This record gives sequence, C-alpha cells and structure tokens, in this order.
Amino acid sequence: MKATVLAGTTVVVLFCVGTASAAFFENFESYANTAEMLAPGAWGDDASTNAPATLSNGLGNPGHSMWHPAGKTAKHIIDPMYPSDDAPIVWEGDIWDDGAGNKRATMGLRNNGGGLALTALLEMGRYNSVRNPETGAYVSGYGIRTVFIDGDPADWVTFVENPGVHSGWSHLRATIRATSIVFEIDLGADGVYDAQRLVTTEDTSNIGYNVLRLGGPSDLASIGGGLAFDNVSIAYAVPEPTTLTLLGLGSLFLRRRK
Repeated sequence: MKATVLAGTTVVVLFCVGTASAAFFENFESYANTAEMLAPGAWGDDASTNAPATLSNGLGNPGHSMWHPAGKTAKHIIDPMYPSDDAPIVWEGDIWDDGAGNKRATMGLRNNGGGLALTALLEMGRYNSVRNPETGAYVSGYGIRTVFIDGDPADWVTFVENPGVHSGWSHLRATIRATSIVFEIDLGADGVYDAQRLVTTEDTSNIGYNVLRLGGPSDLASIGGGLAFDNVSIAYAVPEPTTLTLLGLGSLFLRRRK
C-alpha cells in the first residue's frame, strides 16, 4: 500500500493487479474431442493443427485439459493486446506436472500471430537448463524467459526462490507492464504464490501480443515428457473497486476544499 499526500489530504492508492477484464479464457470444456480443440479458430491457428496435443479428461481441475508432450506448439491467435503501466496485461494458466526431470514444456506468448514479424517472445514453464542469476548455477526446473525486448536477463532464468518441481497442478501468472514483467508461480494451485521474478524490459507499449502457444518452447521436443494445460487466460487488469472508490472520495474531498 502507498499513501500519496495531496494538498494536505491523504489519498490511499492500492497498487495491485485487481480483477481482470477477460480478453480470452480457455478451460477446454467446450471441446468434444482433440480434433475440435486443434481446429483453426481454436488451438489450430497458424498451421498448428498437427501439434501432438490431445484433449484429456483424466487429470481433474475439474474436467478437460490439454495434454501436450512438447514439440510443435498448439497456437491460438487473439486480437493484439498492448501493455501499459495503467492497464497491464495479466497472462496466466494452470499446468499439470508429473515431476519428471529434463522437461521442455511451456506456455508462450508472442506477437507474431498471423505471420507478423516476431519482436517479442515470452515463456514460462518447465525447462531443462535454467540459470539461477543469484547463484550462477544451471538447474532443470521452472523458469521464464523474455526475448527481443531487452529483458534483464534475456535468457531462461529461475524464479527468485527457485522452488522445486511440484507433482500435480500449479498456476503460472505474468503481469506485463510497459517496462516490466512480474512472473509468479503458485505450486499446488492453492492461491498462494511461492516464487516470482521481476524482469525489466524496454518500453513494450507498442507491442501487440496476439498469439498464445502451448507445448515445446520454440517447438522443441522434451525427453522428460510434457505438461497438461488448463484455465489459460489473458486480460487487461483493472483496479479493484475499493481503489476506485477511495480515489473518487479523495477527488471529491479535494474539490470541496477548493
């Protein structure tokens, strides 16, 4: 919480992600079979209909999910979304992991859907060679990367706390602002984020992210197997109602003092 003093009056401004105005949400419940899931307009955009993903109904969460053994990604194109500091993009989803090592399977977000030039690339998930910037060591586990947007560092890196691999469902979230991204992981999907990584970038307010990818990062195969994906979403964050109320009351008080 941060307090900003205006004309002798304290207006409390809560800096938080808040609720999100959904631009896209996928829980895989609407598909009857794998062919429907991988059809153009769903996860078969940009010629990804031959991605090796399958529709799964055996992992709970609570019903269908996408099982992907890695390799060629399944892709879905959305309308371009541009990050800003006032309205960051919140990109998130659940992953199911069997805990095996040597995996390369991630959620990806890029701006090259529909054949556009690639100038921004984000990934979060499992990777078999992830650098821990705090120690310099390379590990196999959860990681993130930012490419082409001057991320620091622009490579696969661990979350700051470098949590161990969790067997079962976990949740990944990235809050993308114009000049920074906060990546977070909630092991066990219990509502408590266990680790994060703040990445500083160049000004990306002119980058329109428009393609979601699930599977192998850069279409890479994975010796250790893949992941299941569920509840994938991307949206603009909006302030909490409490924040808007406080700001409105503060503005009203200032006007009355005049």
